[in-house]
Amino acid sequence: ALQIAPDDPFALHELGIICFHTKQYQAAKCNFDKALKILNFDTSNTLKLPNKYDTLLNNMGHVIRKLKFYKESVEYHKRALMLAPEDAFTYSSIGFTYCILGKWREAVGYLDQVS
Repeated sequence: ALQIAPDDPFALHELGIICFHTKQYQAAKCNFDKALKILNFDTSNTLKLPNKYDTLLNNMGHVIRKLKFYKESVEYHKRALMLAPEDAFTYSSIGFTYCILGKWREAVGYLDQVS
């Protein structure tokens, strides 16, 4: 797919997922970064992205968490939440990362949303 459409954010996202599952976290981050750059992702205005890109933002949050950048991970998950505000998976991802940070009150606040 990358040979046919090297600037396809979906192909880059899928490649990032493969890298993530093979524990190549830095490579996964690079692919997710490329996809977000192609989409003209602007951290100041997440809502410019179509709703279908919440998964890409969540996956970036997961890979950044694996790289131990916990606060940045939370920010990507919160951006995903802006696109899909009812996604229990995103709430649990934020809650889990807050647990890692030892921010228990924040963790419980997000984990309470999962139901």
